[in-house]
Formats: sequence, C-alpha cells, structure tokens
Amino acid sequence: MGDSALIPLRIFRNRTILIALTGGFVVGAGMFGAMMTIPQFYLQIIHGSSPTMAGLQMLPMVLGLMVASIGSGVLMSRTGRVKIFPIVGVAIMVIALLLFTRITADTPLWQVMVVMAVFGFGLGNTMQPLTLAVQAAASPREIGMATSAATFFRQIGGTFGVAIFLSVLFNRLGGNISSNLVAAAKEPAFQQALRDPQVQANPANASFIKALTTRSSEFFEQIQKDSSILNQLDPRLAHPLKQGFADSMSTIFLMGAIACAIGLVVLLFLPNLTLSHRSASAERAHLNSTTAESAEEASEAFALEASAGAVGGTSLMETDQDGPAPRPRHALDE
Repeated sequence: MGDSALIPLRIFRNRTILIALTGGFVVGAGMFGAMMTIPQFYLQIIHGSSPTMAGLQMLPMVLGLMVASIGSGVLMSRTGRVKIFPIVGVAIMVIALLLFTRITADTPLWQVMVVMAVFGFGLGNTMQPLTLAVQAAASPREIGMATSAATFFRQIGGTFGVAIFLSVLFNRLGGNISSNLVAAAKEPAFQQALRDPQVQANPANASFIKALTTRSSEFFEQIQKDSSILNQLDPRLAHPLKQGFADSMSTIFLMGAIACAIGLVVLLFLPNLTLSHRSASAERAHLNSTTAESAEEASEAFALEASAGAVGGTSLMETDQDGPAPRPRHALDE
C-alpha cells in the first residue's frame, strides 16, 4: 500500500521514531506485566481483596502517574526537552520493580502502596514523553499516524509481556507452593492447625488437609482456577499457598525489571529533541505558507531573469540548425 498504509514502513527510517517505538514496545511488556500482576494476584489472592477493592488499592499508582505526567508536561513545555524524561522514568520503573521482588505474603499493604506510587511516578514520566518524541519527529501531516503507532507498539508489547509473564507465573506456581508446604510442615503453628478439630470442621480446610494426606493435586489445580478458595482456608494453612504465589510473582517482577532495563538502554540512543511551540495544525499551515512563498519567490526570480535577458537584446537560449544550444549568460543576466 506504500504511503496509503496505516503505518507506512518509511517511518522506520526515522531514527527517533524507530527508537521510541522499540523502547515503547519493550517498556510496555514490563509495564503491563507488572500492572496486571499486582491487582489480580497480589491484592486479590494474597491480601484477599475484592476486584473493586483491588482497583481502589491501585490508586497510589494512579496518583504517582498523574503527578509525574503533569510535572513532566510542565517542564517539557518550558524547556522543550524530551529525552531526559523517559530515561529517568524507565530507570524509576526498574527500581520499583526490583523493590516489588522483595515483597512477600507478610509484607504490609502500605509498603506495597508506596512502591506502587514510585512505579506510577516512573510510568508518568515515560508514557507521554515517548509519545511526544514520536510526534516531534514526525511531519505535521503524519502526527496522527505516528501517535497511533506509538500507542499500538506499546500495547503490542504489553500483550506480549502479559502472555509470557503469566505463563511463567503458572509454570513456577506449583513448584513454589510445594516447597513452601514442605517448609511449613516443620512449623508448629501449621502442624497445630492440621490437628485442630475446629479447623477440620471447615469444608475448605478439610479438603485441603485431605489433599495433603493423599498427595492429591486436584485441590491445588482448583485453586489455580478459583483463587477465592484461599480466603476460606485457615490463615495458618493458607499462608504457604499465598507465599507460593508471592514467590512466583517475584520472578515476574524481576523479568519486568529486566525488560524495562533493556528499554532503558534502547532509549539512551534517543536523539535530543526540542518541542515546537506551534501546534500540529499551525506547523502545517506554516509549512504550507513557506512552500507557497518559496514557489512565489522562484517564479519572480525566473520572471526577472527572463526580462533581464530580453533587455540585453538576446534570449536565454540561442537557436542553431541543430536546435537550441545554451550560451554563456549576458553580464546583465547576473
């Protein structure tokens, strides 16, 4: 389709756009991988939050994102510089993801929220500046296409990251739960819970104890399909299972940190850009007027040259038998 394609391939010859799209793809993988894991697994499974409550508990991340987006926007409008913001933002995201790898089933929720705010602050310094970098590198006629391409590649990276990260999480979940159950079997509190008649009276606890004694995997497969069963277990019995989820998520956060670190290296090659103080429509009108003025000046120059040749008594081209032949310009032509 050439220039009629939704994303013309020639835009990838632009170094700024190529680096910004590549960085957005890699950062999107780490970003969405972490953002999907925190509410759906850590908050709902380990802390037992409902989906609505888990969404509300993500507000610190949204607050950090909002503050960083507003702050970076103000600074970019004053300085016109873009490159420094996504680099700092991705670096902060890497730090936050490394902090996420240290959380366990016993980590207080307020500490997790603080790390969420840090992650959101890095995110706010990354998403919008990358989009502005692509817009600044594109011509005014192609800003819409460039903006949609930046969003598209970031979302594709997110889809790619979520698919891989969740696959890794569930592949490691069984082994992590088993190792935590082996360690918990040596703890007096866990052994006491297994022998407690009141604990055994609960159907969920009884099913869990039966799965342990018979070494059946049916109960644990059911947990992967419906994690709300964990909230019905005695806290002493549920703890090794929740810790198994936390250990698996630590691997995901580490992978996200590595992905964002790769994105950081890519963005270091981003050229230094200066934002225009004109809007896209104003910039396009300016280019059109400049083109029109250049054409008018060229036309006037050609007319002046032709009239100068006529005043000199000769034409710009002399004709011989073989056709028109160029001659040296008259002194008046200069």
